[in-house]
Amino acid sequence: MPKRKPETMSLIAALSLILSAASLWAAPYACQLAKSATREHDASRRTLDADSLHGYDMLSLDLDYSVTAEAVPMTGIATVQLLCRESMDDIPFNAEGTQILSVTEGDAYLPFVHGNDTVWVERPAEPGDTLRLSFMLSVPGSWEHSEVGFHWGVSYYTFGEPYGSRRWYPCWDQPYDKFDRIRTAVEHPDDWSLASNGVRVETTYPAPGRRRDVYEHDHPISTYLVMMAAGPYAERYETVNGVDYRYFTWRADSMKAAYDWERTPQMVQAFSERYGAYPFREYGMVEAELFYGWGAMEHQTFTTMGYHLLDSVRTYEGIVAHELSHQWFGDHLSPVDFRHIWLNEGFATFCDVLWSEVSEDRAAYLTKLALFAEHYFAEDRQFRYASYDPPPQYLFGTCEYQKPAWMLHMLREQLLGDSLFYAAIREYVERFAGGNVATEDFIQTVEDVSGRELQWFFDQWIYGMGHPELEISVQPGAPDEHHVTVTVEQRQQNAPLFTFPLAIQTWIGPNSRLDTLWFSQVTQSRAIDVGSGNLVSSASLSEYQPLLYQGTGAALSPSNPVVVTGFTLAPAYPNPFNAVTHIPFTMSQPARVVVDLFDISGRFVARVVDGNYAVGPHAAALDLSRYATGVYLLRAGTDAQSAIQRLVLLK
Repeated sequence: MPKRKPETMSLIAALSLILSAASLWAAPYACQLAKSATREHDASRRTLDADSLHGYDMLSLDLDYSVTAEAVPMTGIATVQLLCRESMDDIPFNAEGTQILSVTEGDAYLPFVHGNDTVWVERPAEPGDTLRLSFMLSVPGSWEHSEVGFHWGVSYYTFGEPYGSRRWYPCWDQPYDKFDRIRTAVEHPDDWSLASNGVRVETTYPAPGRRRDVYEHDHPISTYLVMMAAGPYAERYETVNGVDYRYFTWRADSMKAAYDWERTPQMVQAFSERYGAYPFREYGMVEAELFYGWGAMEHQTFTTMGYHLLDSVRTYEGIVAHELSHQWFGDHLSPVDFRHIWLNEGFATFCDVLWSEVSEDRAAYLTKLALFAEHYFAEDRQFRYASYDPPPQYLFGTCEYQKPAWMLHMLREQLLGDSLFYAAIREYVERFAGGNVATEDFIQTVEDVSGRELQWFFDQWIYGMGHPELEISVQPGAPDEHHVTVTVEQRQQNAPLFTFPLAIQTWIGPNSRLDTLWFSQVTQSRAIDVGSGNLVSSASLSEYQPLLYQGTGAALSPSNPVVVTGFTLAPAYPNPFNAVTHIPFTMSQPARVVVDLFDISGRFVARVVDGNYAVGPHAAALDLSRYATGVYLLRAGTDAQSAIQRLVLLK
């Protein structure tokens, strides 16, 4: 195998008119922000060190469980087959929150010690030994749909990213030790059905009112990608170009899904043309209450989708594309550990953008990129960190999603062009098929295919923090007017010095030319010579820049005046939320924006945003971790215009 988440009365009156809703603006972030709700919990979890010596290799997983319609623990047997790499007196597995009733090997009962998140099975073994250990378990469920583990609800389902699979079966819970195959059997009420990895190979009815479904999957799979969801589902199947599709939804939502998920096969075709053939035989989506209906999770061959992401108008189709693309990036190619999670989420976020280009046009692609940039800038203003090896509380932050999506866009637009860019990604997928990857694997592959040394590019965008913050001037050159001089000053702090291009548009009478100039110094001037005898009438930064940056630029000719249309507030996302939500708004002119928080009685709680914002879309991060669970009213706006919204904080 290759290496490697006002007034009191007017406020109360307004509350009765507000409905919680999702918007197109918020759609790209539902999966990411839902996953981020696990940050605080996982940051404090004691885990086995991903870099520690690992004495065995997991080969297979067999799950045989039983659930009932009542909220009682899931029971059953989890069997792990493993190959020993070294001599061991006892064998460790991650197992947290489950009750282990017994451990057996064949007919023999084995002693074990279970403490914290690890169970130690006392079974001496030597290198080359193959063991098959069975754990009899009782797995408690949870109604808290923002946590990892096994969950009760309309459907019963599991969610394991990053380190939550240990909450429903024992394993070495790190992404680099993949199972070669898994088999999942669940007995459940007979009016339910089961979704799990792979293909359903058997359905039986072992007792009156009971049904047992069995799935098998024979591709390498990381622990956090193993899943099951059982519930009262309507099922729909189709086969397109050799791929079997299955869509499991609550019966009342089946028509919504038929439209919202209809273009999944077209997505598979689009991604296959660019990245190589779809790596599995089947793909599906299953509805659940993940993150209170706002989350989505790319389980291998069967994505779990929150019920709010179905609305009959494809508001969240970008999330469908995002999760599907993980089948290549995250599932087929899995990170060696979560220091490299940008390889999952950055690629999937880029694929969300790419689907806008495929299904709509180039303008839609660039518009979504601009929104992603604003989302990244909003978080970066709060805390700056690198995409590689993020702090635990930012494992699902914008530097793992939006910023590396922009990196891939810049790699495509600045350096490689479409042909080399997609050739490099196809080689990357083929080279590490079914295995684990690290950041350097992708860099090496791109360098091999392009024949160029590109470590500098990844050093500044993946290993480095921040982005260029520029002061740009565009001026005619002295002593004549057939020159244009572009001067750039890099002003970013707590960030590297960047090497980057700027596109400059120069007008010579009725004709224009486009030049690309590269900059790499703190302060640097570059000149454009349009030829003696040609007179520069105007010059400016091109409207489109293939660069993630913030800054100012001066044009030789005045731009058209901005038309003032006001302040527009979009629904907060996620909402309900745990601790952190985001307030999206759009400015049609620069202005001071104030956001105040009130409790349900209309009493002022806090001023949570007070700052000046430029023209365009923004997303203000709102951390309410120190406030109590409940319903709040939010008033946001400028001196001239404001809007009110309801927030639901759940802890």
